[in-house]
Amino acid sequence: MAYAELKPRLAKVKVKNMNGESLDIESLWADRPVLLSFLRHFG
Repeated sequence: MAYAELKPRLAKVKVKNMNGESLDIESLWADRPVLLSFLRHFG
């Protein structure tokens, strides 16, 4: 999936950093590329 397709979906997504602070997910790659992966645990 291309970034252009994801951008509208990610516009309002918030994540927490290691300090528990909330930030916009897009800010993670504002200065440099990022590899974003999601892992789901079943069990």
